[in-house]
Amino acid sequence: MSDDIRDRLVSARADGARLASEQQAWREHVAELFERALEAGMTPAEIVELLGLTAKWELHRRVPKPIRDLPFLYGIGT
Repeated sequence: MSDDIRDRLVSARADGARLASEQQAWREHVAELFERALEAGMTPAEIVELLGLTAKWELHRRVPKPIRDLPFLYGIGT
């Protein structure tokens, strides 16, 4: 029984790593779109609404890049 649970935990860890990678790619894509929309004259509130994001996204966007790049803040590599 414990081998089955261990195997499932290892599998869940791999799934988590894959999903985290996909989420990071999605965040980068949306950040690019966000910046393009700002350059086109849209307001942050408009962009957030159209993307279906929460207002927290706009706050995240304002965090200085060196802080955003710290992997432990987003569970990357842990």
